[in-house]
Amino acid sequence: MTRLRLKYVDHFTDRNGHLRYYFRRPNGPRTALSGLPGSAEFMAAYQAALGTEPRTKPKERSALGTFDRLLQHYFESP
Repeated sequence: MTRLRLKYVDHFTDRNGHLRYYFRRPNGPRTALSGLPGSAEFMAAYQAALGTEPRTKPKERSALGTFDRLLQHYFESP
């Protein structure tokens, strides 16, 4: 049996025993991929996810006005 390996595709079995496939670039959001790997539906969803631009700046980790946010901005500054 041939195994299809696609970049940024991850899979796991959920609590109900269903195999789920997701597309996720590093530091990016997870996008659910429908269908089975190799099917037309799956490959269309994969190509659509590949076409989206990755997030350029990660979201803020902490709430506004906290010491953690102050440190985060300090270490990101030149």
